[in-house]
This record gives sequence, C-alpha cells and structure tokens, in this order.
Amino acid sequence: MIARTTPAVALAVLCVFSAPAAALPIGSGESAAAPRPAAAPSSPAAQRYGQATQALARGELDAAERAFREVMRMDPRSAQPLLGLAEVALQRHRHDDAWAWLERARTLAPRSAEVRHAIGRYHIVSRKYDKAEAELKAAIALDARNVRAQLDLGDLYVNNLNSPIQAIPAYRAAIAIDPKHAGAHHGLGMALMGTGKAALAEDEFRKAAELAPANPLPHQALGRLYVRQGLPDKALAAFADALKVQPAFMPAALGRGDVFLDRGDPVSAAAEYRRAAQAAPGSDVPQVKLGMALQAAGKPGEAQQAYEAAIRLNPAAALAYNNLAWLALERRGDLDQALVWAKKAVELSPVIASFQDTLGWVYRARGELSQAQDTLRKAAKIKPESAEVYHHLGMVYLEQDKRAEAERAFRDALLIRKDYAPAREALARLGRQR
Repeated sequence: MIARTTPAVALAVLCVFSAPAAALPIGSGESAAAPRPAAAPSSPAAQRYGQATQALARGELDAAERAFREVMRMDPRSAQPLLGLAEVALQRHRHDDAWAWLERARTLAPRSAEVRHAIGRYHIVSRKYDKAEAELKAAIALDARNVRAQLDLGDLYVNNLNSPIQAIPAYRAAIAIDPKHAGAHHGLGMALMGTGKAALAEDEFRKAAELAPANPLPHQALGRLYVRQGLPDKALAAFADALKVQPAFMPAALGRGDVFLDRGDPVSAAAEYRRAAQAAPGSDVPQVKLGMALQAAGKPGEAQQAYEAAIRLNPAAALAYNNLAWLALERRGDLDQALVWAKKAVELSPVIASFQDTLGWVYRARGELSQAQDTLRKAAKIKPESAEVYHHLGMVYLEQDKRAEAERAFRDALLIRKDYAPAREALARLGRQR
C-alpha cells in the first residue's frame, strides 16, 4: 500500500530557542551564577577566552582550540577552557577526547555547576540519557538558578526519555527564574501538549510567540497542536504565521501540505511541498511528500520523478522505494522493478507493516502467491494491525482457493475496522457463493 506518515520533520525542543549541546560550547550556561574564569574580567586570559568562544561560534575549530589551550596555560585554575576544548573535540566527533577534557575539568572544579551541566550535555550527545539526567540534576542542585540546565533537563525528558510530565516542573522552574525566556515557555507548551493539556499548551506557545516575534517555531507548534485537535483551518493559519516570520521555514510548508492532503486537496498540498523543497533542496522529505500529493492528484509520472529525486537525495528513503513500488502496481508497470523497490523498502524498514504489504501485493501481481501469502502474514503480525493487510491476505487466500482462511482474514480485518468496506464486501461475496 502507499504509506502515509506523520509529518516527518518533528520539532525537537532542544533545538528550538538554543542550539543543541553539540553546537554550543559545553558549559555555556545562561545562569548568572555560573563559574567564570578565575582571571579578572579585563585580564589577558579573559580576553583570549572571549576570542576562543567567538572562534568556536564561527566554526573555526583550529583557532578555537589554539586559543583555549592558551587560556589553559595562562589561567590553569579555570575549568572553562577545558570545557571549550571538550566542545571542540565533540564537534570533531572525538568523543573520547571530549570526555578526557571533561574529566580534567571535574577534577579541577568538582563543585562547579557549570562543569556538571557540561557533563550532562555531553551524555545527551552520547545518548546516555540516565547519566545525563543525573548530571543535570546535580548541576541544578549546585546552582538552582541555572536556567540552561533546567531547560536541558526539560528537553531531555521531552525529546529523549519520552516523559513530558517530568519536563513540566523543569520548564516551570526556568520560567520562575526568567519569566521572559521564550524557549522555556515553548518547552513548557510542548510538554503540556504531550500530556494532553491543549488549552494550557496553546497559552504557552502564544507567550513564546510574543516574547520571540522573530522565531517561527511557536507558530509551528501551534499549528501542530491544532492538527492534533482536528482544527485544520486554525492549523493552516498558524503555519502561515510561521512562514510570515520566516518564508523559507520548511516545517511550516510541510505542515500546510499535510493539512491540505488530509483534506483531500492534493493540488494545494503539492504547491506547499514544492515550496518546502525550494526551502530545503537537500532534504528528501519534501520530495517524498510531493510524490504522495502528485500520486493522489492522478499525476503518476510526476509522482515517480519526485520519489526518484528523494532517493537521489537520500538512498535510504524507504518510503520513496515503497511508494514507487505501489505506483508501479497501480500503473501496471514493470513488476521486476517494482519487486526491487519493494524489497529495498522492506530491507530498510522491515518492521513497517505497509512496506511488507506492498511487497506481498507485488508478489501477488507477479503470480507468486506462496511468497505473497508468507509476506502478508508477516505484515499481519506487525503492530499496529492493519485492516488493509488482512484484506490483502484474504484476497491471496481466495486466489489459492483457501476459502476458510480467506473468510477468517476478512473477519480479522473487520475486527480492526468495523467500517472497512472491502473486507465486508468480500465476506458478502463469499456468503452469496455459498
């Protein structure tokens, strides 16, 4: 079957109003109480440290490393240049080196909230989330007014530990320290949305939008909230507001396209997906979605071009392979090529039932009913169960004259969806034949 997906560009709270841990100097917390270099603010060491952080912000890693090492020699009591060197190592994907610098910083300043915060952010990058949680909590215990540590803890719960309810106190603590922190309000809105508190989430997103009028993400979050609530017109307006703030903001264009496609307007959806593709020419996601819209609009040739463009951008775009295979079935095209595409989709994502279903249906079109049956039975076992998969399995059973198995499959489809017409009609035909 042609696979539909939720919007593929999800917002990560961690990246909303500040860069993720791997993009900022570790330990660059926003707390006014965070440790500063031991040297006086006007000292040569402090000046050189400022130059080092500026070089790091520009991505000039060699210059940043040289400067941080100079600061380390000039002010050996300060942990901050060690944190800067750890960040340089992380951006070079040298995690072992980064950890060595962080351990030296902890030895030098074991009671530093900034060092513990930096270690927590390192563990987020390393996907050691339990350790990250412990370190961020330790940083907050040492400096309860460290807004950035509170935000990182909330982001960790929302983005990595799938526990938005635990994130709420962290974001509220950050807001108590800095009521005008747009990122804290946005994060709280995301956590509230994740716990089903839509009205409260909407209020927080609106506050974030007021506090950060040049940031499209609060409007994008409102759009997603309205989609969840089944309010397509409000969602379209919110996504449009995001695009007013930043015309090349791809997620908002994708969001509008998704709404139009769900409303049965593939032509408008295709226009939005093209806009998203122009905004992010290196991303495969808009091309896949454009292919889906064009396919729904009855333009199979253009749809195939979009799917093939997605694969050129991302050879692991499983959804594009799957949809190309289904498109070939609909067009009664080259079944050998359809089999290649369908197998590739399953190879890349073997636990997606719709991909197994497409492969099974390709086998059926090729007359390879035994392979079709085996593949569709695999698809039927994948959660969540799909009425369409059971219907297809029933059809393959019928073509093998296995009427009892076919009837059972059709009934299973109706257990999943009572209103699934193809299975109901198939059962009725079987009844008339009897």
